[in-house]
Amino acid sequence: MTGRSRVRQKKQKRRRQRIKHRREHERRHDINVERYPEFIFHRQHTEHVPRPFIQAVERAARSLRFNDRQEFSAEDAQLYSLIKLIGFRPACELLSQGLNEQAQRYLRFRVQMQLGDMLFSKLDQAGALRPYLPFCSVRLVCAQDVHVRFDALLRAKGRHGTIYYSRHRPVIEVDGRPYTVGFSRHAMERVAERTTYAPYSYGGAGDAFAYLANYTRFQPIVLETPHGRQCAVELFERCDPAFLSGSYAEELEGVQVTGDSRLYYRLGYALLSCAGAYAVAVTFLAPGMRGTPEYQAVMDGDLSAGRQRDLLALLESTFTLAGMVEHRDFSALKWVHEHGVPQVVDMQETPFGGEIEERAAAEALLSTVVLGA
Repeated sequence: MTGRSRVRQKKQKRRRQRIKHRREHERRHDINVERYPEFIFHRQHTEHVPRPFIQAVERAARSLRFNDRQEFSAEDAQLYSLIKLIGFRPACELLSQGLNEQAQRYLRFRVQMQLGDMLFSKLDQAGALRPYLPFCSVRLVCAQDVHVRFDALLRAKGRHGTIYYSRHRPVIEVDGRPYTVGFSRHAMERVAERTTYAPYSYGGAGDAFAYLANYTRFQPIVLETPHGRQCAVELFERCDPAFLSGSYAEELEGVQVTGDSRLYYRLGYALLSCAGAYAVAVTFLAPGMRGTPEYQAVMDGDLSAGRQRDLLALLESTFTLAGMVEHRDFSALKWVHEHGVPQVVDMQETPFGGEIEERAAAEALLSTVVLGA
């Protein structure tokens, strides 16, 4: 056999192998689509979403194989097969018969979080997650298939880099002039750490984005910082009975919050730099950081140096939600709350726009869809 014949045979063998692999891939894809939910990508609100992020999400989602036991257990695969057959909520209700409503809600929550976390894990491994958070959002809505929805904050160029701001274009007035409120990348990341336990998880990233995208009513304030007087806005978050935030009201006000509560806890302060049409939050200060009213209250209090250090150390443990979850110590926040800097307030009007509620209702409707209904 000549050398040319051997080369030709090797090429033919490689070609046969490629055909075999392609057919196997197509067979598995057909099984995956027929028996399990398919990922359906929606294009609404994608005009401001970076194209590389959308492409990375599409690749990661399509690489998930429900029939791959290294990714999904047999029990999970059975659940997703049932979802494909009768729909998300009916499948969860069927599998949670005999359980209370809370357990049923947890099952629905777990299924969507599992898919989201697996998707985010693949994105993170590909280096296509952190560069786009928290200003981008991807949400999975389960029906008989998995509907993938994208969103992003609007962007503009500023003298210190990119400015990120909500579609609602919230406006505040500073020295008699209106400005659109925006955020720097640094400020957004600090807000995300304060609002969520794990900012780069599926659930955490969604919460951080929803906060930044829907906070629309900002209250300006002037802070005495180490660099002089500086304009800022106060940020608050709702006291929710289902989460740690509900403990703020219980620990600081001695009240149990309900689902329709108007109580909000103080998230912190965003320091502003006003230029052009934007008031940009260049950094974020959690209660107790140097330059905040909480810090000044401790320093001005009739306290020993040791007591001041203790209070500031306790406040430092609350700078991030992860720290708050770990320590669960409200004593320092209670001290400043009782000494002139309220940490829980009753708001007559929510600082958030209505888009969160509208989308939640739409997704709840979509997740009840049943084939042929």
